Amino acid sequence: MVNTARLKKQLQNDLSHDRFIHTLNVAETALELAQVYKINSGQVELAALLHDCARDYSDEQLLQMAHQLGIKVDKIQENIPAMLHGPVGAELARQKYGIEDEEVLSAIAVHTTGKEDMNDAAKVLMIADAIEPNRKYNGVAELRKQVKNCGDDLDQAVMQCLEFKIKIVLKYNCLLHPSSVMARNDLLLKIKSKK
Repeated sequence: MVNTARLKKQLQNDLSHDRFIHTLNVAETALELAQVYKINSGQVELAALLHDCARDYSDEQLLQMAHQLGIKVDKIQENIPAMLHGPVGAELARQKYGIEDEEVLSAIAVHTTGKEDMNDAAKVLMIADAIEPNRKYNGVAELRKQVKNCGDDLDQAVMQCLEFKIKIVLKYNCLLHPSSVMARNDLLLKIKSKK
């Protein structure tokens, strides 16, 4: 069992001040969402606390670490190495912070892009990272409303989050990672099958 108080102290030393505040906000938001969606709060809190443990590394460092850790780097990640902070962070969580729970590690790895058949901790983490209270980007207030309007339907809420992210990427003519498309399509099929 991981001591979260000790983990927070370690992260406070390891992360930049702003990243640490963001991390605490994501963890608080994720715990609130875990109650709404009735999922394992322990997994959600761990994933939230460690989701950005590699985010302060430079693009060059992320690429180098990914190669050293044996993480497959695709063309999109080569062009936008910041996308690697999830997969690299998952390995750091395992090796540096002693996390063994595969669902927590998977949530950390995919919190930015998503993936097909995401676990519930990953879904909650993606939403919490996007809507935590200090987020100020254009459209975040609307995204918060959309997520809230989904009630206790986690798939619908993460679908709103993914579609919001995809629209932003398309609006600014940026590279879109195929994992996001696969995650969206997977969720859409699940939502349609519930009807």
